[in-house]
This record gives sequence, C-alpha cells and structure tokens, in this order.
Amino acid sequence: MKTQPSWLYRTDTGVSPYHRMVGILTDHVFDGDSLLSVKRGTDGKTILDAIRIPYEQWRIDPDTFEFLVNEQPVEQGSVVYLPAAFPGLLNIASEKVRAAKNVERAAASRVRNPTPTIVLQGDKESNLGQKEVQKYVSAVSAARRDPDGAVMYLPNEITASFHGDSASDLFADERNQLRLDFANFLNLDPESIAGSKNASTLKYETDGSQQTALANRLTFWTAPIEAALSMDDVVPRGQRIRFDFANTPTAAGGDTGPYSED
Repeated sequence: MKTQPSWLYRTDTGVSPYHRMVGILTDHVFDGDSLLSVKRGTDGKTILDAIRIPYEQWRIDPDTFEFLVNEQPVEQGSVVYLPAAFPGLLNIASEKVRAAKNVERAAASRVRNPTPTIVLQGDKESNLGQKEVQKYVSAVSAARRDPDGAVMYLPNEITASFHGDSASDLFADERNQLRLDFANFLNLDPESIAGSKNASTLKYETDGSQQTALANRLTFWTAPIEAALSMDDVVPRGQRIRFDFANTPTAAGGDTGPYSED
C-alpha cells in the first residue's frame, strides 16, 4: 500500500517501533506470547498507536479468558494478542535455562579459583578452633585470587592437599552443548550460534545456501506475528501485514506469496 498505517513506523511513546518489536520477540522466545496496548481512532477500529505491555504486567484469566492488565480487565479492542509458534523457553526448557545459569556460575567460579580444589588439614596436635580454621580458609581463598596466589605459606600445624585439575577450558563443551540445545528449541541452525568453530565450518558465513536456510528459519518467528497483525481487529479486511526483508541479502521464505499488492 502506498499509505502505510502510521503506527507501524512511528509512535507517540518513548519506545520506538523497532524496540517494540524486540520486546515482542523477547516475549515469544521466553514466554510464548505477547500483548500490545493499542490506541484507536474515533471510528473505534483504526489503530493510531501501539505499545508492548511488559509481560509481568498482564495475564489471561483462566476462568473467563479475559485479558487482565495489572489485574484489571481491559476494554474491548484495547489490546492485541500475539501468540508465538511455541510455548517459550521458560515453559518448555526451564531445566535447560537453569543448567545454563549453573554452568555460567561454575565457569565464573573457575575463573576466580583457577587452581585445583585445596583441602586444608590440621595436624593432630594443632587443636585449632573453628574460628582459627575459618581464618585460614578465608586467607587461602583470598590468596588464590591474588595475582601471586600460586605461592602461599602455611604454618607447620596445617597441611594442604590438592584435588582435581586446573583445566582452563571453562566448560566449553558444556556451553556449546547448551547452545545446540537452545538452537533446536528456537529453530535456529546450530552453526549460526556456535561458540567455537573449526576450519570446516568457517565457510558458513559466506555460503549462500546456508544464508538462505537461516533466512527461511526466520518464518518460525515472523509468521505468527504477521498472522496476528493481519487479523480484522488490526487492519481492514482484505489487508495483511508482512515483514519487509528487502534490505536483507536474502528474503525470508514462506507460503504467503510475494511482497506485492494483493
């Protein structure tokens, strides 16, 4: 259409249409749906502006199926619901999300304490109290984080033993496996988010067929948004909204026909 709905490219709020869409996609990735608050014209139909409602501020009443914003029912036609193509990572992959956070914590701990685990053992005749033991543990822990922590001094009544190794890969295998799992959940090519690549996969960036495959995967995310925004409560009957990929190297695929006037 020569005249585009203005709310698609401008807004009266402080959130740009680009960041509005980023918020919608964030909702889709993690929660599986999103909600827009819309301002309509005097005819009660034409949308003049739209803003994303933060996910934590709205829900669907399971008994009445009404939309509640800040626990208050909304007026008819004041919101537009945008469901995603899957329920969201927090609903179907919560254990993977927790595992990813645990791996990051473990990696951070390894960085802070890169040497093997140290066990401090008191001599049988030392008679060290709990406070004295804790003092030595804290001192050794602090010394390990010091640039010169590889060298330390212990009194005669305490001996130190080392357990494990000082591997410095920072759980690279585990982190890459998690990237693979999340890529499968999000319908992405694993190579597109790989943390480390060998020489045989570096050609991916310039392989046109791979770029096309990745672009086609975008419809998993764009098609649900296009469908929701093409409903009769958003645009007049006979019109539909589609993403314009004209500025990208390869337009996303799909079965909705070319980007031209119907």
